[in-house]
Amino acid sequence: MMTSCFTRGSLLATLLLFFAFPLFAGSNVFFADGIDPRFERIDRTDGLSNLSVSSILQDRDGFMWFGTQGGLNRYDGNSFHVYRHQPFQPDGLPHNLIQTMLYDAEREAIWIGTYRGLSRFDKASGHFQNYEHSDGSDASLSNNLVIALEQEKDGTLWVGTAAGLNRLRPGSDVFDHFSIPKDVVRALHIDASGTLWVGSYGGLQRFDPETDSLVSADVSLPTPYVMTINEPNAGTLLLGCWDGGLVTYTVETGDITLSTFADNRVYTVTQTGEGTTWVGTWGGGLFAVLPDGSVRHYGTTQTNDGLSHNVVYALYTDHAGNLWIGTNGGGINFAAPQIRDFRILHHDPGNADSLSGGKVNVMLRDTEGDLWIGVYSGGLNRVSPETGEITHYRHDSSDPTSLADDTVNAIFEDSRGALWIGSHGGLQQFVRSRNSFLTWGNDIIPDVPLPDNIVYTMAEDDRHRLWIGTYNGGVLRYDPQTGHALHFQHEAENQHSLSDNLIYDVLVTRSGDVWIATNNGLNRYLSDERGFQQYRHRPHELDSLSGSTVRTLYEDSRGSLWVGTSSGGVNRFHAEDGTFSHFTEQEGLSDNVVVGIMENSRGWLWIATHGGLTAYDPATEMIQTLREDDGLYGTEFSMGHYQEADGSMLFATSQGVMKIPGDYLLQDRPVPPVHITDISLFDTALSPDRASFNGATVSLEPNQRAITIGFVALDYASRKHLSYLYRLDGFDETWRSSGERNHVTYTNLPPGGYTFHVKDQIALGSKTAAPEATFTLNVAAPWWSTGPAVVLYVLLATALLVMIMRMRETALVKSQNVELERANTLLESANQELKKLTVDDPLTCVYNRRYFDLHLREEIERARRYGGTVALLLVDIDHFKRFNDEYGHLAGDRCLSQVAEILKEGSARSGDFVARYGGEEFAVFLMGTDRAGAEVIALELTQRIMQMTPVTVSIGLTAGLPGDGATPRSYIEAADRALYRAKADGRDRVRTADL
Repeated sequence: MMTSCFTRGSLLATLLLFFAFPLFAGSNVFFADGIDPRFERIDRTDGLSNLSVSSILQDRDGFMWFGTQGGLNRYDGNSFHVYRHQPFQPDGLPHNLIQTMLYDAEREAIWIGTYRGLSRFDKASGHFQNYEHSDGSDASLSNNLVIALEQEKDGTLWVGTAAGLNRLRPGSDVFDHFSIPKDVVRALHIDASGTLWVGSYGGLQRFDPETDSLVSADVSLPTPYVMTINEPNAGTLLLGCWDGGLVTYTVETGDITLSTFADNRVYTVTQTGEGTTWVGTWGGGLFAVLPDGSVRHYGTTQTNDGLSHNVVYALYTDHAGNLWIGTNGGGINFAAPQIRDFRILHHDPGNADSLSGGKVNVMLRDTEGDLWIGVYSGGLNRVSPETGEITHYRHDSSDPTSLADDTVNAIFEDSRGALWIGSHGGLQQFVRSRNSFLTWGNDIIPDVPLPDNIVYTMAEDDRHRLWIGTYNGGVLRYDPQTGHALHFQHEAENQHSLSDNLIYDVLVTRSGDVWIATNNGLNRYLSDERGFQQYRHRPHELDSLSGSTVRTLYEDSRGSLWVGTSSGGVNRFHAEDGTFSHFTEQEGLSDNVVVGIMENSRGWLWIATHGGLTAYDPATEMIQTLREDDGLYGTEFSMGHYQEADGSMLFATSQGVMKIPGDYLLQDRPVPPVHITDISLFDTALSPDRASFNGATVSLEPNQRAITIGFVALDYASRKHLSYLYRLDGFDETWRSSGERNHVTYTNLPPGGYTFHVKDQIALGSKTAAPEATFTLNVAAPWWSTGPAVVLYVLLATALLVMIMRMRETALVKSQNVELERANTLLESANQELKKLTVDDPLTCVYNRRYFDLHLREEIERARRYGGTVALLLVDIDHFKRFNDEYGHLAGDRCLSQVAEILKEGSARSGDFVARYGGEEFAVFLMGTDRAGAEVIALELTQRIMQMTPVTVSIGLTAGLPGDGATPRSYIEAADRALYRAKADGRDRVRTADL
């Protein structure tokens, strides 16, 4: 029995460790478990400046850089920053067409070869230092077309051009020139011994430092065009030859080995950590040479799951072992070792021999080895284990031996080998010898009618009796040996009857217990045949079922019963006391709609939901969720699931059948670096070209009251599902979660010094300490709170004290006037108290509706006179009546007061005011605020209310300059329209409307 998981304990630490990092055994190995990698596409829709990507590198901070035919691109997994050539800018990029790049990590610079010469980009300053060919100068670059770059440890730069080899020594602007056969240098490489190798259209050369010249290498190549040089192991060179394939050259012995491919126009080569060699060709796509010598080919496909283009321009392996592929016209392709292509069967509209179209409902592999797949409205599919050929069975109204209905819900093979098919047309038995179907009630068992013609599930107990679950007729138990049938259904007055007649699943455990999942609870058949023990969801009993509708049942290898519900996640049944513990979205489940549960060979539970696949280890309480960017095609799973004999698991989705290997296992991973990538004041970026603000100091003037901070974790494999924790020391008391939102906004910060911290939320429990990105923020005090102003206040107070003393002497003479003045003061105080009682709401301590109605017109008129912009927000607490009914009116009153206080804190400027507009509705008036500013404040209010109260709010706002026709009613009506839209769109959001 669990003691520390689900609702019986805390899963927070484990959740933070494993919730979103999709790393498994062999996670740094492509082709693990025989599954191909999945290629994702990054193109202009993501912000890439051009689809022809000629060069790729990663800097030491983790940012990716792409040289394209449309400029230089910096990428953080979330967005691109592009550097382009600007006319008449001498320290800018010299040409948008980039051919090659080289990263100088020691000097934090990027050398860039373009069609207009060589450029050195300094990351710190953002400036480019450019070198061009000059006619008549032997000291300039020999040609402006720079194709290859390499650098020695001392900083000496080698530059391959279309007119020979160039050398640039550190601190010098003078280029040394070296001629080379056929002039064009295609590749440069300094090997482990320090030797420079040069690939050209004239073969392979090496540089001899003693003679300061190039020497032809004594190696026989299939063609003289050496396009790329790599060194997978010290002393072994990989030479990519145009129209010649891949040559492995052992320098010491001179031995060569030739590898050829379907397309031998090898243009670029790289290796990944497990030893796979990736070969990019000019038109033939990508080839992977695995460590065992086998070759796999990847090219473009009609289904968009292959490469985006068959011309591979550049290859790069980053620090995490991810593969980046630059194409000449298709943008970037990305493959991570842990992102697999799990789909094994799917519907191809152009292929009649593929899986039939529709949502896969159910799967089973029979004793003959055939895989049977039932599809909603798509009939029955039979997949041959030898050939993979698919046979389709569909309903034919003219053929009584055909499939009864095209919506198949259940496939079951009994202990006698009979194959049963349950559908919307009843129950049938497949006859293999005839390749046709016999129908229950007609062809077989004519004397026992089904209680309902829609069959959802089947099972067989230890006495070989069949349990048949139906859509609305309960359960039929049939004994084939005796012909005896018994019908179980719901009876309102019988607590031992079925809890509902809609049956989703029937499970017979190894101990012989029969469990039945229904639309309204779980049922266990009592061994003495007295009926059923019902288990229902009881909202006020935390150890009852967490949801009323039970969709799926599973018994694990330990004998534990797991229950999947349609709204309450997963439940584990505790037989010793008849209670349940729960596993929901709150503990890390991908979705609370659970449609399938299986156990892999390592004891992990795999849970299929409407939001992905979640893996859970009951022994260690580790959690992992797989989504689309982990290799799934779609995350909404259906009821179909089946475990193969080898332990692998098949799951059904609307996109086809996914296969998860049986030994798929979690492991720890390096924590990605986090960077603060953007700081904006009133939507204006501080330094748009700056890659990172980590460690920076930013100062705000007193009138700069809104700051937006952007950040990103450089985890490219999980970039779509990263989440963050942040804290502003001096303002936030604890860490706050931004979810998957990679920016936060602060407004109206008091003067003082602050430090902003942000980290990857999922990295908290990793074995590697979660790195934080920080920067310092200083908010200047207004002039009236500075030291000189305080001195002035003291002087004024002293003068005032002298005046008071003199007035007191005069007052002693005029005592009657003093008494009169005192009486007037008391009267004024009473008037103020009376005014307060008439304009304040006594519960929330904000203005009441009467004050709002009186002063809204005055404030709009004042704004019209002085040309100011005003904004009106109508704030409504979501589902407040439900909250009141559930927790009582005292809790409701406290909630109203909390919301009102947050609204007052967020609108504390002169001229702003908050009023209680209705029962759970408030109005916020903002003087001198345009729509953009009002939206920032409204979003901040929704966030603070969600984090600091048990409710959420919907906000409708309008803003603008009051024109001649603007009235309080026009502002109220516009804000009310926006509020209505916010509620209609799902609540907990902000909507705007024009006046």
